[in-house]
Amino acid sequence: MKTYKNIQFEINEGVAIITLNRTDVLNSFNFEMADDTIDALKYSRDEKIIRAIVLTANGKGFCAGQDLEEATGENGPNIEDSPNTITKAGEEFKSTTIFKFSW
Repeated sequence: MKTYKNIQFEINEGVAIITLNRTDVLNSFNFEMADDTIDALKYSRDEKIIRAIVLTANGKGFCAGQDLEEATGENGPNIEDSPNTITKAGEEFKSTTIFKFSW
């Protein structure tokens, strides 16, 4: 299974667990973390043994939102410019998917 820089990903008894892991910035999303999360979601969608997905986070906060340091930098990216948003990845699931947000 693939390892990621900004998230932890594991499968336990048919449950995929995606753990946000940028604790130094309260797990704020940058494009790299979004890409990691999308990749793990797509893997979970395609893997037959996965029946549920848990989205959780390490550290004090679940997620502070978009990483403003990245977003406000000169010529910084805009979330609308990304063709692979997490929302779009979630829409690709063919069956009912439940995300459990826990902190």
